[in-house]
Amino acid sequence: TDELALPLDEGRIVCDLLAMRETDDGGRVPVVIELKSARHMKRLVHQVSDYAALVDLHADLYSKLFRVILHDDVTFTGPCEKWIVWPQAGEEKDPREDELAEMGIRVVGYKRTGWGFEFRVGAEPDSI
Repeated sequence: TDELALPLDEGRIVCDLLAMRETDDGGRVPVVIELKSARHMKRLVHQVSDYAALVDLHADLYSKLFRVILHDDVTFTGPCEKWIVWPQAGEEKDPREDELAEMGIRVVGYKRTGWGFEFRVGAEPDSI
């Protein structure tokens, strides 16, 4: 989904992208992805963490949403993953990758190259 907004008592919460990833063992997990053109870490951590917590709290309802969208029997086998996609920093590895991994957040950096973009996907938080 794209820009999925939900009302809250104090306003609303928005998820840039709600996706599903198939794990190496054949399982399926939801993924909350925040896309940003600036590296505002505190705000991004708050957004991605809060929405992922909502997905985990209502995993049965989100699996039904995926069933409808994908026309497939979707059952989640693990908790929601949190990903932040933002401008690339650092030569080999994002300088915030380890810090964010401690919070369970995966980092994807992007940079413009010629006619498009290049992406550098950080390590899975559990592997750091």
